[in-house]
Amino acid sequence: MNYIYCSRIDGLSREQLYSQRNLLDQPQQTTFDQFRFDDDKRRMLLARMLLRYALTKHEGYQEPHFPHLHYQQFGKPAVMGMKGGFNISHAGVWAVCAYNPLGDIGVDIEKRVPIDIHDYTQ
Repeated sequence: MNYIYCSRIDGLSREQLYSQRNLLDQPQQTTFDQFRFDDDKRRMLLARMLLRYALTKHEGYQEPHFPHLHYQQFGKPAVMGMKGGFNISHAGVWAVCAYNPLGDIGVDIEKRVPIDIHDYTQ
């Protein structure tokens, strides 16, 4: 069975955003700090909060901090020692984490924007 957890970023205040930053490991804090806009920081942080929730619920993760992520050959994030698989994505006001207890899973979300079909015709 697949589990999908999602959250809107607009519910996370600036104070909450920066207080939760300390739960990230050093490489993730560096990435967090490199984002120019708070909404980008919110997307990153909430995706990891959703991952931590999924790991707590399904894998027995009990650490107070976010898990250390390493990246596989094609850039997909992973957590050492996990039984299941996960993927995170974020766009617009949404962050999402998908979890599968049996292994690999993928998820991708995109912000919907109107397009002008005339931009794609000759």
